[in-house]
This record gives sequence, C-alpha cells and structure tokens, in this order.
Amino acid sequence: MRIVSPTARFARRRSALAASEQARRAVAQCVRELEQGPLPGPQDYEAMMPPASVFWVRRVPDRNLWIWFSYDDVRVYLVHLGDKPPMPLE
Repeated sequence: MRIVSPTARFARRRSALAASEQARRAVAQCVRELEQGPLPGPQDYEAMMPPASVFWVRRVPDRNLWIWFSYDDVRVYLVHLGDKPPMPLE
C-alpha cells in the first residue's frame, strides 16, 4: 500500500469538479484503488501535461473525470484532476 500525496492543484480541482456527494465518493474510491493496487493498472495510460511533463492517467469510473498521477514504491502523487480526456502517448 502506498501513501497518497495530493498536490494543492489536485485538491483545488477536486473541490471544483467533484461537487456532488456521488462524485466525491467516486473520486475517493478511485484514489483508494491507486493507493492499494498494482501500478500502473491495466486501465492506466501515460499522457503529456503541457508544457512537457508526462504522467499516468486513470479515469474515475462512470465520471467525466481523470486523475493524473505519478508513483514510486512508497507514494502515489495525485497531480491533477481533469474533466477532459487526455490524449494517450503513443
């Protein structure tokens, strides 16, 4: 199990984009899965965040929300929560 480290940017976006109780629960469940499961998961993909940073992305199930993250053996860093599907790196 990894330690979850949300950035200030992620926290701001979560407050803005996950306003309903159902959306907050869906985001929280997705974060728990990032914390506990193997990374990257089969549903995760890499995408570029301008200007030139590459992060992993996981869609929040049944929501138009995507969690941008990075990870190591100890932590999962929650970088951004977006409401537009990112383009995967090829």
